[in-house]
Amino acid sequence: MKKECAKALAAVLAVTLIAASAAACGRSKKEPADSLVASETFVPATVQAVDDDELSALIKEIVGGDWDGDYSVLTQEQRQEIKKALAEKGYNATVTDNGIVYFAYTPTADKEEIVDAVRTALGDESWTGSFTDLSDEEKVAVRDELRSRGYDTEIKENGFQFLGEADRKEQTTGFFYNRMPTQEQIIGAVSDTIGSSGALKWDGNLNSLTDEQRKDVVKELNDYGFDLAVNEQGELYMAHNPANKTTYDTAYTPMEKDGTTLAPTTVAPATQENKPNEPTEPPENVTGTTADASVDAPNAERTALSTFGGTGGDNFRHVTPSKDGGYIVTALFHSTDGDYAGTDTTWQGEKSAVVKYDKNGEFQWKATLGGKNIINRSGVNLLQATELTDGSIVAVGYTGARNLGATDMSDALMVCFDANGSQKWTKIFSGSEESDMFESVCATPDGGFLAGGRTKSSDGDFAGLLEESIKAVLVKFSAEGEKQWMQAFNSGTNASSFTSLAVTDAGYIYAACVAHNALHAQAQLDMLQFAGYGGRDSIVFKFDPNGTLLTHRAIAGSGNDEITSIALADGGVIVGGIFTENVRDDSVFAGKHNYGGGDAFLVRMDASLRVEWVKTFGGTGNDFITGVAQIKGGYAAVGYSTSSDNAFSFLGSGESDAFVLTVSENGTGVQKYALNGTGKEQANGIACRDGRQFAVVGSTGSANNHFSGLTPAPSGANVSFFGLYRVK
Repeated sequence: MKKECAKALAAVLAVTLIAASAAACGRSKKEPADSLVASETFVPATVQAVDDDELSALIKEIVGGDWDGDYSVLTQEQRQEIKKALAEKGYNATVTDNGIVYFAYTPTADKEEIVDAVRTALGDESWTGSFTDLSDEEKVAVRDELRSRGYDTEIKENGFQFLGEADRKEQTTGFFYNRMPTQEQIIGAVSDTIGSSGALKWDGNLNSLTDEQRKDVVKELNDYGFDLAVNEQGELYMAHNPANKTTYDTAYTPMEKDGTTLAPTTVAPATQENKPNEPTEPPENVTGTTADASVDAPNAERTALSTFGGTGGDNFRHVTPSKDGGYIVTALFHSTDGDYAGTDTTWQGEKSAVVKYDKNGEFQWKATLGGKNIINRSGVNLLQATELTDGSIVAVGYTGARNLGATDMSDALMVCFDANGSQKWTKIFSGSEESDMFESVCATPDGGFLAGGRTKSSDGDFAGLLEESIKAVLVKFSAEGEKQWMQAFNSGTNASSFTSLAVTDAGYIYAACVAHNALHAQAQLDMLQFAGYGGRDSIVFKFDPNGTLLTHRAIAGSGNDEITSIALADGGVIVGGIFTENVRDDSVFAGKHNYGGGDAFLVRMDASLRVEWVKTFGGTGNDFITGVAQIKGGYAAVGYSTSSDNAFSFLGSGESDAFVLTVSENGTGVQKYALNGTGKEQANGIACRDGRQFAVVGSTGSANNHFSGLTPAPSGANVSFFGLYRVK
């Protein structure tokens, strides 16, 4: 894919014509409206780089004929002139002391060319830039004109979309895409390719490898997310950067992270002077399961903590950030007093709520939902919520409530609220079986959302799926809750479900699935391709925006391994959960000791789902990570534990204790924070708003220690809690 995308004429980015405001919609002699916006700013190009002779002539024309090729002697004014001259020829480049650095690729048609295409196709010089001002026939004519100019474009609801947008954005914003590998990463790729013993004898020069080995090493590195090739000197360079004539110094594109420009990594071919020390054994990180140099974890402090509920037993299950800087919480509750006073007492079984907090942790509003005439009193269970691009909030779960439209004990449920908590719509998504539910939800950049869960049905909304098999299902919906596509993976008689979702700005989908094994011996059972190692395994799937499966990674040992949370991380994802025993050498938990009934884990993966590091936390009890988020300088995770020893010796006050962990970017440094009293605590979710502040939610049975003096206090049953932390 990357090799194809590196061809300038095939590399395209999206440009969307956004409808102009009402004031700009009339056809007049005005300039095109500012609503014609390119999603990325690049200069059009027809080839990747200037030929050496042409480049030399161009520079000499600017600086004088006696220039000897030394870029470091060029003045800032001369460099700007060179950059401008290259831009006029269609190249997006800059001038460094070491040479020319070319950026990115050919974009789609820019604003001016779209305007020109419209005027050419329609013969209308007065068009102002309003997409909605075009008729359907005019849109087709403009599309055909753009296609005749070499653009691969389609008509979308609010503009022309140039195909290839998601692939391009995914690659050009990947963490490693615009970086050179470190020496350790190169050694790791060589070790993975030719084996540890071969890597120990390797002299550090890629040209000393066979052609096939060199090709495999480059492929291995590119699987991490790099985009590399090797020149004739045995030097790696970025395949999408044509400045490949000398050393690594010229083969990089500056990249910003957290507002800081990252310097290029310079890795020269090994010589007797700079040859890496031959280790006595392969570096720890060549398998991708252990990070290398120790880095301190971010420090965090709690800035707010409050409780919420009544006397019936209440629990905050999930939290997600909102665009206004606050947080949206999903809750399960039984109380009809306290903070839930006024709840309909005729509602049966468990009830659900969506609760809104502001950025300071102050309660804003709640919306409750319950049911009547419930089969087997299954209640109404909203498990997760997400905020859509229009500010609406969609919560998903399951119910048996007849008044909500359920026909079985468990039908998948979707509820949409406006930004103030007023209910907009409620929908049941089900078939004729009793195991339909959504457990996860995530907004998508097109304004819709994804819902993940499981079903046993093969009719109704799940028509066409395999009969007599429980399926893990992932369903894409519009903002109005209309199904757009569905993916399903068969798992036989034992339940498998998508438990957590994350979506990139480009629409790529990372979905965590827990697969319960002991499967039917049927060829159709998809989970046999991905798991089957232990009692319960977890798999991370990556899909494109249309639901096409791109790759997957099993997070599994020989016991029970469950991912409870997944979050985007720079150029990839991080997942958290619980694992039990491990006796498989090919497991991601190989070499990791299991202390008790279940130990908590974090696994960091790149965009190709290659494991970068694994971190485990164990005591002699049961230890759960239930939520994970990226923060400035690393990651934060929450969970709860019944241990008071080993990794959890800082706990031990109550029946189970909640905790917060911060972890450095490479997984080496850890900071631990207790959140407990003498009762029973569970932290169930975490959400980070801006990299600095994150919210933690759960339930507590304590009125002392960290929960001392809070109202409402638990009274024979748990109340919910909401806490805020800030990264120092």
